[in-house]
Amino acid sequence: MLAGDAIQSDEPTTPLIDACRRVIGFAQALECVRDHGAMPDAARAAIIDRWHGRVSALNSRLAQSAIHEQAWIAAVNLAAGVVLERESMFDAGADSYRRIVDSVQPHGYIAAIVEPRDADALTRTLAAVHGLVLAAEIAAQADIDLWAYERRGVSVMTAALYPLYYYFYPEKWPWFEGLELGPVQVEFRQYAAFLELVNHKNGGSVRAVKLILDDVRPVFDALGGGPVTLTHAVEPVARRGLFRR
Repeated sequence: MLAGDAIQSDEPTTPLIDACRRVIGFAQALECVRDHGAMPDAARAAIIDRWHGRVSALNSRLAQSAIHEQAWIAAVNLAAGVVLERESMFDAGADSYRRIVDSVQPHGYIAAIVEPRDADALTRTLAAVHGLVLAAEIAAQADIDLWAYERRGVSVMTAALYPLYYYFYPEKWPWFEGLELGPVQVEFRQYAAFLELVNHKNGGSVRAVKLILDDVRPVFDALGGGPVTLTHAVEPVARRGLFRR
């Protein structure tokens, strides 16, 4: 992960979310080893400088990005603020996060994502939610509670819970007819890391989240949160019965 070729710039044609995921995955790996004595200071500085270049390249694509991609750029900038210790980058990510949350409708969808009413509306919804949830969790590592940010009672949790029903009943998805159970559940598995983070934040209190996690665990997303079942899984509450204490 920290080899030199891992931090070469992506091609401009690389899908934006894929490029963001690589940058975030690299940041997580770097934070695990950056203070290790085996890493010389000069090597660490060179790696961080090249990684900063990738962050800057992603931000240069912001103006042409769609809102679900902007959620991932927000996560990138929050991660960059932590890794580079640059408050301005962290603030840019937080501002973008808040702006996207402000666009979440009371029911939980983001109009700009679903109103094209095409076959990819659910995929874009899951991608946006994953990016926002990951951004909130990154900010939490810096003791900034973006999870709690809300407008008129609508927060990232509103958006995160909205698509869950359609894991079980994709035929009822209102934005496109013809979604099928198998492909939809594959899509959820691709973005399942957000479910583990949401479940952790909610203390395991949302039944739909737990039911989906029962299907998809263990969740390991090297570029979108890491081994989140290991790091964030909520232990089930032991049931009390006649012979239990």
